[in-house]
Amino acid sequence: MRKLSILVGLLCFISTLSFVQTTHAQSKDSDSLYDQLRALFEDDVISFGSLLQSQAEVHWDPESPGENTFRFATARFKLYGNLDDHFSYVLQTDFTNSLALLDANIIYTTDHFALTAGAQKPGISAEFLTPASSTDLVNRSRVVTSLVNRRDIGLLSRLSVSPSFYVLGGIFNGTNQNLENNNNTFYYTGRLVFNPDLGDDNELNIGVNVGLSSESGTGTGTIIGNGFFPAVTGERTIYGGDIRVESGRLLLSSELLIGALEYAPGIKDEVTGYHITGGYWVSEKAQIVLRFDHLENDENDFFTVPAEDLLLAGLNWNWTNTTSFQFNYQINPDDPAFSDHLWLAQVQVAF
Repeated sequence: MRKLSILVGLLCFISTLSFVQTTHAQSKDSDSLYDQLRALFEDDVISFGSLLQSQAEVHWDPESPGENTFRFATARFKLYGNLDDHFSYVLQTDFTNSLALLDANIIYTTDHFALTAGAQKPGISAEFLTPASSTDLVNRSRVVTSLVNRRDIGLLSRLSVSPSFYVLGGIFNGTNQNLENNNNTFYYTGRLVFNPDLGDDNELNIGVNVGLSSESGTGTGTIIGNGFFPAVTGERTIYGGDIRVESGRLLLSSELLIGALEYAPGIKDEVTGYHITGGYWVSEKAQIVLRFDHLENDENDFFTVPAEDLLLAGLNWNWTNTTSFQFNYQINPDDPAFSDHLWLAQVQVAF
């Protein structure tokens, strides 16, 4: 059975690459269709966007944790536009499983200041603030998905101190986009970003951020991030930093996050995670990516991270302006048995 899974995975991979190679010349003709799409759906007052992502996941050992499955991971639709007197709006939904509200924002913007009210990302973590259509790998790093709330409801301000330095500050319910605040306390976030202008084909972003909240210590607590760690019923402090350098064909990126979490009175945990990512554009459309992903926690009697270290290799192929492919291969270097290897593939359409 394992040999059959390996054969199917390899055949899918080879067939996809062959398909891309033999039809690569045809993709240039689609640019004119992309221009028609922009003309139809982009306007200053109202614009329409969409993100569709279909994935395949294959574990070489069918009995290992996880599932061999196809999934439609994302089906998002977005409306946005500008209004009179510095106001704008964003509305984004996801129909993947059932209708879910992602972003619902009213934004006030001036030359150096912006204030966003509503459901939104809470304003910390460079990797999480990166749109889902532009991530380096199929999945974000584990520490980001486990510690950072996907969306929250509140206020987020942005102050541009200079052309190369800005500050984010937010106040949110802290309940991972529940409709109401469940503890009468707020979640506070802050982020500083330095992004100097280095000229064409060069980009540098350095950021530091923090998130703080304190709950009553009673009740069921609050699920944070993707729910990987137990619910927090007391103190929650998340802090860290990130750096990203892009120069010509080369990419170097890293992010560190530390979370001090209180699951119950007297049960406190410290979660530490980081990723180190490197990438190289081997052609105008194809990029190779390598990542080391680390995640650990202290309270091993209460909760233990199954695998502290992961190694991932990826191939990103931007077929056209709207369509792209991602192929990821994942191993655990502490337990490198071939049966534990994981293969992920994704095709997306984004505009």
